Amino acid sequence: MGPGGSHGWPAPSPRAWPSTAAVVPETLCVLASKQCVRLAFCFDCSNARCRPSSSLVAKPTVQGGDSMLKEEVRKHWEKETCGTRYGSAENRRVYFDELSAARYTLEPHIQTFADFPASKGKSVLEIGVGAGADFLNWCVHAGHATGLDLTQSAVDLTRERLILNSVPTSRYALFAADAEDLPFDNGVFDLVYSWGTLHHTPDTERSLAEAFRVLKPGGTIKLMVYHAQSWTGLYLYLRFGVARGRLRASTRELIGQHLESPGTKAYLPQEIEALLRLVGFSDISAYTQLGPSDLLRVARSEKYESALYRFIWGVYPRWLVRLAGHRYGLYLLVRAGKGAGRPARDQGDDALTPTSEEWA
Repeated sequence: MGPGGSHGWPAPSPRAWPSTAAVVPETLCVLASKQCVRLAFCFDCSNARCRPSSSLVAKPTVQGGDSMLKEEVRKHWEKETCGTRYGSAENRRVYFDELSAARYTLEPHIQTFADFPASKGKSVLEIGVGAGADFLNWCVHAGHATGLDLTQSAVDLTRERLILNSVPTSRYALFAADAEDLPFDNGVFDLVYSWGTLHHTPDTERSLAEAFRVLKPGGTIKLMVYHAQSWTGLYLYLRFGVARGRLRASTRELIGQHLESPGTKAYLPQEIEALLRLVGFSDISAYTQLGPSDLLRVARSEKYESALYRFIWGVYPRWLVRLAGHRYGLYLLVRAGKGAGRPARDQGDDALTPTSEEWA
């Protein structure tokens, strides 16, 4: 398909990025008396010398996204679907249960934010199904669930999970597809949900425009993207900035280079709100949340298995991170609506992984 896709949706043109007005305490500004090292923490702080260059502000990418970067992103997640390192059982049903247990233990806020039971009778689209833990819950509660992922491995894993849980095929559809070019007609979903996915695609603005297009009037988008002012970003700055003599590197730059797939982006709340408004959303709310990487509670990948990283994991001041609260959490949870009227507030739910009996 061409840049507009088969549905004829025009590719967004580059836009001027709106100004922000965040004020961050000056105590977070490093070397403010001489030259700011331009951490994301210093974004638009009250010290005039700590203004970052325009290159540090997340901007829309070129029309259609960067195909080479997108292929790198696809290869990264084809190699290891998100969250799969938390399962080890040979029995596949038990393996998927391990993945779900780890996900909802490390990220208990997902169940409150998603509010799966509130989707009863609704048509839900999940962008970025991963190993399918959330998608299984959408299949239980929604009228119909549609899931897509850039990688075939994620689609295959999710389908396997659903089969093992005896989910009727009439309740869902799965696609390997691009979030920047959704293969759906206009206005077909009541809810678009995406947890930690859209900051990985090269043209996040275009993916949000596509989500807006496929939502029904009055529909809702719920998404999590990464927050630029986070403990995770500070850790990356110390490890890959200070430790390597790159004092002028920004946390955004280092997140893009060292956090998961290449080109990962991070935003301030007012930036993601402005981006959503640019593509048509309204009634936008956003708040930050500590993630497991802020507390270094994640399972280490191969590149972090050295003695140095085991030492860092052991001495990391988790008590201090918890004491500071969620203000500098990596997760930026966002909700917005299409059309008039503010969506009802999430009520949360304790349901995690359903059993086969729940399909009756």
